[in-house]
Amino acid sequence: MTNEPSQHAASKGTPSGHPRIMRFLGLPIRLQGNVVGMIGLANKLNDYEQSDATFLQPLLDALGALFIADDESASSDLEQAVLDHADKALYEAKKSGRNRVVWGV
Repeated sequence: MTNEPSQHAASKGTPSGHPRIMRFLGLPIRLQGNVVGMIGLANKLNDYEQSDATFLQPLLDALGALFIADDESASSDLEQAVLDHADKALYEAKKSGRNRVVWGV
Protein backbone atom coordinates (compact mmCIF):
# COMPACT_ATOMS: atom_id res chain seq x y z
CA MET A 1 0.00 0.00 0.00
CA THR A 2 1.33 3.40 -0.89
CA ASN A 3 -0.22 6.80 -1.28
CA GLU A 4 2.88 8.09 -3.08
CA PRO A 5 3.87 5.30 -5.54
CA SER A 6 6.62 7.30 -7.24
CA GLN A 7 8.41 7.55 -3.88
CA HIS A 8 8.01 3.85 -2.95
CA ALA A 9 11.25 1.85 -2.83
CA ALA A 10 9.78 -0.95 -5.00
CA SER A 11 8.45 1.41 -7.68
CA LYS A 12 9.76 0.77 -11.19
CA GLY A 13 7.58 3.43 -12.81
CA THR A 14 4.96 2.79 -15.48
CA PRO A 15 5.15 2.07 -19.21
CA SER A 16 5.00 4.95 -21.67
CA GLY A 17 1.42 6.16 -22.11
CA HIS A 18 0.20 4.52 -18.87
CA PRO A 19 -2.17 6.65 -16.77
CA ARG A 20 -0.52 8.29 -13.76
CA ILE A 21 -0.78 6.23 -10.58
CA MET A 22 -1.29 8.54 -7.63
CA ARG A 23 -2.20 5.91 -5.02
CA PHE A 24 -1.84 2.11 -5.08
CA LEU A 25 -3.07 -0.82 -3.03
CA GLY A 26 -1.76 -4.29 -3.90
CA LEU A 27 -3.33 -7.23 -2.09
CA PRO A 28 -2.24 -10.88 -2.16
CA ILE A 29 -4.63 -13.71 -2.99
CA ARG A 30 -3.70 -16.66 -0.79
CA LEU A 31 -4.47 -20.35 -0.93
CA GLN A 32 -3.46 -22.48 2.06
CA GLY A 33 -1.00 -19.81 3.16
CA ASN A 34 0.69 -19.44 -0.23
CA VAL A 35 0.37 -16.40 -2.48
CA VAL A 36 -1.28 -17.53 -5.72
CA GLY A 37 -2.15 -14.15 -7.19
CA MET A 38 -2.80 -10.52 -6.43
CA ILE A 39 -5.16 -7.69 -7.16
CA GLY A 40 -4.07 -4.11 -7.56
CA LEU A 41 -6.24 -1.05 -7.08
CA ALA A 42 -5.18 2.46 -7.95
CA ASN A 43 -6.14 6.10 -7.69
CA LYS A 44 -8.71 6.12 -4.94
CA LEU A 45 -9.90 9.69 -4.42
CA ASN A 46 -8.41 9.79 -0.92
CA ASP A 47 -5.54 7.87 0.70
CA TYR A 48 -5.67 4.09 1.02
CA GLU A 49 -5.82 2.87 4.61
CA GLN A 50 -5.61 -0.50 6.34
CA SER A 51 -9.41 -0.45 6.58
CA ASP A 52 -9.55 -0.70 2.76
CA ALA A 53 -7.53 -3.92 2.84
CA THR A 54 -9.69 -5.26 5.65
CA PHE A 55 -12.85 -4.36 3.75
CA LEU A 56 -11.63 -6.28 0.68
CA GLN A 57 -10.59 -9.43 2.58
CA PRO A 58 -13.85 -11.31 1.82
CA LEU A 59 -13.21 -10.73 -1.90
CA LEU A 60 -9.63 -12.00 -1.55
CA ASP A 61 -10.90 -15.09 0.27
CA ALA A 62 -13.42 -15.75 -2.50
CA LEU A 63 -10.77 -15.33 -5.20
CA GLY A 64 -8.49 -17.74 -3.34
CA ALA A 65 -11.33 -20.26 -3.33
CA LEU A 66 -11.42 -20.08 -7.15
CA PHE A 67 -8.12 -21.94 -7.23
CA ILE A 68 -9.72 -24.87 -5.42
CA ALA A 69 -12.70 -25.38 -7.75
CA ASP A 70 -11.76 -28.14 -10.21
CA ASP A 71 -14.98 -30.12 -10.67
CA GLU A 72 -18.72 -29.39 -10.88
CA SER A 73 -19.33 -30.18 -7.23
CA ALA A 74 -16.57 -27.84 -6.13
CA SER A 75 -17.84 -25.20 -8.57
CA SER A 76 -21.28 -25.30 -6.97
CA ASP A 77 -19.73 -24.94 -3.53
CA LEU A 78 -17.55 -22.14 -4.86
CA GLU A 79 -20.53 -20.24 -6.24
CA GLN A 80 -22.15 -20.37 -2.82
CA ALA A 81 -18.92 -19.29 -1.12
CA VAL A 82 -18.58 -16.30 -3.47
CA LEU A 83 -22.18 -15.31 -2.79
CA ASP A 84 -21.62 -15.65 0.96
CA HIS A 85 -18.50 -13.46 0.80
CA ALA A 86 -20.31 -10.87 -1.34
CA ASP A 87 -23.18 -10.78 1.15
CA LYS A 88 -20.71 -10.26 3.98
CA ALA A 89 -18.94 -7.44 2.11
CA LEU A 90 -22.24 -5.69 1.40
CA TYR A 91 -23.33 -6.08 5.02
CA GLU A 92 -20.03 -4.64 6.26
CA ALA A 93 -20.28 -1.77 3.76
CA LYS A 94 -23.73 -0.81 4.99
CA LYS A 95 -22.68 -1.18 8.63
CA SER A 96 -19.69 1.11 8.09
CA GLY A 97 -21.76 3.77 6.30
CA ARG A 98 -20.52 3.08 2.79
CA ASN A 99 -23.38 3.28 0.37
CA ARG A 100 -22.02 0.92 -2.26
CA VAL A 101 -19.47 -1.73 -3.14
CA VAL A 102 -17.96 -1.65 -6.63
CA TRP A 103 -16.12 -4.66 -7.95
CA GLY A 104 -14.98 -4.73 -11.57
CA VAL A 105 -13.60 -7.59 -13.56
